[in-house]
Order: sequence, then C-alpha cells, then structure tokens
Amino acid sequence: MLGADDVRARKFTTVRGFKEGYNMAEVDLFLEQVAVTLTEAAAELAALREEQPPATAARLLELAEQTAQGHIAQAQAEADARIGSLQHQVEALNARIAELQQIEREYRLRLKDFISSHLDEL
Repeated sequence: MLGADDVRARKFTTVRGFKEGYNMAEVDLFLEQVAVTLTEAAAELAALREEQPPATAARLLELAEQTAQGHIAQAQAEADARIGSLQHQVEALNARIAELQQIEREYRLRLKDFISSHLDEL
C-alpha cells in the first residue's frame, strides 16, 4: 500500500526526444498503484463506517451527559455514605459526652457529701 511519503518521494525517469518528459510506462504504473491504494483505503473506510456509525454531536452530548450523571450519582452515594458515617460518629460522641457529664455530676455529688461529712466532724 502506498503512503503519502511514497507519493511525495516518487521520481520519474525523464526521457529525451522531440520534447523532454517522463517515461509514460513508469507514470502509468505509478498511477495504477495510487489508484489501487485509494480503492483499498475507500473500502477500509466503508467497512469501518458499517461497523460503527459516526458519532454525531447530539450523540456525543448524550454520552457526556450520561457519564456526568453517573459520576454525580456515584459522588452523591459516596457523600451519603460519608455523612451517615459522620452522623454515627457524632451520635457516639454525644452519648460519650452525656456519659461523662453524668460521671461528673455523680463525682461532684460524692465530693460534696465527702466535704460535708468532714465539715460536720470538725
């Protein structure tokens, strides 16, 4: 298969006669090779188009929206899970604070009773 560089690099033999020009047989052979290559490329392009229709701007936009919605849903689910975990931690900390406040009240009450009993003894 010919490439663009092959076409650019191709040089033909010049012939001299009544007028200077190129060897017609070489030019004809090269043009045939170019035609074959173009035919093969066109066939490959047609096959690719049959396998996968070209994406239109609307289809690309639709795919982008679907992808974005998927990412948003995933982010929302992760945020909800994280919020739930944090709420659980807050509840646990609030329960611990209430427990410590109860211990403090009991300690203060016992300390007050202890001091009162010692004052009564004096």
